Amino acid sequence: MTSQNSPELFGGVSTALITPFLKGEVDYASLKKLVRFQLEGGIHGFVVAGSTAEVMGSGTFNTQETCDLVRIFEKQKPSGFLIVTPYYNRPPQRGLVAHYKRVAQATLMPILIYNVPSRTACSISPASVSEVAKTCKNVVGIKEAAGNLNTIQELKTLCPPDFLVLSGDDETYIQSVELGGHGVISVISHVIPRWCVDAYRKARGHSETADMVQKAKDMAAALFCESNPIPVKWALKEMGIITSDELRLPLLELAPEFQPRVRATLKSWRLLP
Repeated sequence: MTSQNSPELFGGVSTALITPFLKGEVDYASLKKLVRFQLEGGIHGFVVAGSTAEVMGSGTFNTQETCDLVRIFEKQKPSGFLIVTPYYNRPPQRGLVAHYKRVAQATLMPILIYNVPSRTACSISPASVSEVAKTCKNVVGIKEAAGNLNTIQELKTLCPPDFLVLSGDDETYIQSVELGGHGVISVISHVIPRWCVDAYRKARGHSETADMVQKAKDMAAALFCESNPIPVKWALKEMGIITSDELRLPLLELAPEFQPRVRATLKSWRLLP
């Protein structure tokens, strides 16, 4: 994770950054253009080398391997690590607590827990998060991507006051902030960065956000019509921000039957002529 413009480390709106590819290689020219577009839109930070980026990160289903990767990647001096719950092997809650405690011992750098049960078949409970937060000082927050606002409330109740609760669900992030959440790690911010930052600020200021909540849901529905990051890459290509919507197998470019839906959404936001 990297933090750029945020007044509080990891808070605000961060983009889970894609990796543009061209003929099998990283397209650095498109990447620079995308990052510039994000920063001009006021984005506070970036999550890089994650699943949206189609790049192997540091979180795995093997605790020792995760610790080893954290030690390797910390040499690149990121602001911190976003560590997903172990996937596939479906550990019990006590195993999840032990996993994060062990990873926290492997580095002095800040760690965010990443809970995304739709992809991992595993969900860490608020009580387990609280136990880790209270015993591991460098576990500073969570990206909660289950899209359950009751879970956000539980985390705010059970965890220490300075523990960061970030949404990982674009459809509900505005409501999450209104409940006291500290921000979002977003996909839709790729195409509407300024709007996402404005929505976050309005939610923090307790302004009326009902219309914005619906607009976020509509954009998220379009950009998740196929597996992320397939639709968002296609959208960025159509907007002229990246050159190609190429992905790494087993992901493929957006299927033709979904393209009219994404194009119509982009046009409704005046992102396309």
